[in-house]
Amino acid sequence: FIVEHNTDKLLLEKFVRKPVYLTHGSGLSIEGFKRQRTPKKITLRIGYLSRFHESKGSHEILKAAKSLPDDRELIIAGWDIKGNKYSEAFQKISQSKSNVIFLGRLKAREEISQFFNNIDLFLSPSVREGGNIALQEAIWHRVPFLTTNVPGCDVLAQIFLCPAISMEEFGDAVLDKDLCDLKVDTSAWDEKIKP
Repeated sequence: FIVEHNTDKLLLEKFVRKPVYLTHGSGLSIEGFKRQRTPKKITLRIGYLSRFHESKGSHEILKAAKSLPDDRELIIAGWDIKGNKYSEAFQKISQSKSNVIFLGRLKAREEISQFFNNIDLFLSPSVREGGNIALQEAIWHRVPFLTTNVPGCDVLAQIFLCPAISMEEFGDAVLDKDLCDLKVDTSAWDEKIKP
């Protein structure tokens, strides 16, 4: 059996006699990616790249965007899983707040790479993930992240020493003044992501 996170592995091992292997999603492809950090213009550049839905924490990102302090910038990319509720809300906020940028759906791998190269912290709230490819892309670009303490996300947070909090705390954490002081050593990430 091959499963996508440790919670499933531990559960399945209780019921089967066959080996259970752990993998992180369908695998990370770095095709079209390059590391090319852009100079900072503001204290903290935060990024959210997702399919928008409550299961992906979009409501918490929306809450944070509405009250985002001037000392940080929020760059949002993605699209709604269903309808246009979040896309329209993010677009509207970006028109009234100069430090909230809505890019919409990124279509090319190079655009995704540019997104990660333009941020200092990646936001990845979710109610459950298998391998969370977006987190793996952030890790490859050596971008620290804030995620939720749920299966799939918590494994990567532990390995890469980044914070994992509850969904209910997420929006407030993005607004917290201490977020600007978050320091994560990414120098060993290339070796850690290989498995």
